[in-house]
Formats: sequence, C-alpha cells, structure tokens
Amino acid sequence: MASSCDDEFDWAAAVKEIDDACERVALASIAEEPVRSVASENQDGNFRHGKFPFFYRSKSSNGARQSTLDGFVGSSKKFGDGGESSSRATMAVDDAENLYVSIDPETAKTWIYPVNVPLRDYQFSIVKTALFSNTLVALPTGLGKTLIAAVVMYNYFRWFPRGKIIFAAPSRPLVMQQIEACHNIVGIPQEWTIDMTGQMSPSKRSSFWETKRVFFVTPQVLEKDIKSGRCLVTQFVCLVIDEAHRAMGNYSYCTAVREVQAS
Repeated sequence: MASSCDDEFDWAAAVKEIDDACERVALASIAEEPVRSVASENQDGNFRHGKFPFFYRSKSSNGARQSTLDGFVGSSKKFGDGGESSSRATMAVDDAENLYVSIDPETAKTWIYPVNVPLRDYQFSIVKTALFSNTLVALPTGLGKTLIAAVVMYNYFRWFPRGKIIFAAPSRPLVMQQIEACHNIVGIPQEWTIDMTGQMSPSKRSSFWETKRVFFVTPQVLEKDIKSGRCLVTQFVCLVIDEAHRAMGNYSYCTAVREVQAS
C-alpha cells in the first residue's frame, strides 16, 4: 500500500529551511572565493545589461579528479584550432582527423558556480560531482535540478570551445525551462544555442548540428540524428537527460546513450 507521506510533506517549507541554512554559510563561502562578474554575450538585447557573477573554483583546491576529461587532456585529436577568436566560424567536419574536440587547458583549470542564486550546499555538491563523473541526480520537484544542469552545461561550454552540449527532454515545458536557466542564470550566449524538435526539417537540423554548440532536443530527434549521421557523437562533451527514469528498454534515451558509449 502506498504511503501518503509525500502528499503531506511541505516541500516549500523544506526549501525555505534549506535556503536559510545556506544563507548562514554563504558569506563565509563568498569570502573564501575570488568573484568575477561576467557580462552577457547575448546579442538580442534581452540580457545585454545583465551581469552573471560566479564563484571561481580551482580544480586543485578541492582535490577532485576530473575523470570525465581524461580522454581530452593532452589529446592530439582536435576540432579546428581549439581557439575562440572566430566565435561565429562554421564548425563543419571535413575529414576523419577532425572528428574529435579538444579541451581548452586554461579554462579547464577552473570551474565556476553562480552567486546570483541562493547558495545551497547540496546543489553545489551535486554540481561538483556531476562535473567530475557521470551522475544520476534524483531530487523532488522544485529543489533545483534545472540549475544544476545549467551550471554543468556552462562549464563544459567554457572547457570545450568546439564541443557539443546536449540537453534532452521529452516535453516542451521542460525544454523551455532549461533554456531559460541556461540564458538567464549562467549566461550561455543565445547565438550558440538551438531548440530542435521533430517539426524542424532534417536538412535544417543537419545545418544546426554543424554551426551550433548547445542543443535542446527531444529524445526522438536525438536518436534519429545520431542514427542518420547528422550529428557526430564523437563531438559530444556533455549530455544531460531530463526525466531519466524513462530510459528503459529501447526508448530513445537508451539508444542515444549506447551510441555515445560506443564512440
């Protein structure tokens, strides 16, 4: 028989209690870290006057090992020149030697966390874990999975100037929620992002896979474009799967992940 405890639990009160506890340590945490303000790079004017302040965290300061990046650090396989000088350059793959992306060794020395949102220790800890290893995040609604995903995505956006970052979700509201977090909270430039559904033509999606860096897609679009070769999984540096409990059997999530693991 199912328990009714979850229905009676006051999640709003729990979140407030967490916030209050985090505020008691926020000032001490901020004092220990250098702070940097980052102006939005969006060109549509929506966030041009906004600032995106961040904690700056050094990898060496916490002793964590960046195991997810081992295949990239020191690799001779590169995508283009690995630089950021031509931010609008087309990123088409021309030959087999350019199938893989390279890491920016300078930005990879640090990872950042926003201070324009309440500092919650559990979110901070989950972000640190997710940056260093494959992670399954299970939290009740309203406790910040969207923020966690946005911060992880932004750090990989910094680390891999030519890498592809994918956020997959089965419903439109979930996709739009994540897009808002990525633009408004961490400041991923809109010029590098694209929202793709099955209503977009395959030829158009193929073009965007070549020229964009951050993708918000449905599981079905991701599966089809991987199987058709429109997107190359060897260019994936971060894959975020929302509603991960759906990943069973031959669901599109499963197919996509198997392709990534086999690459």
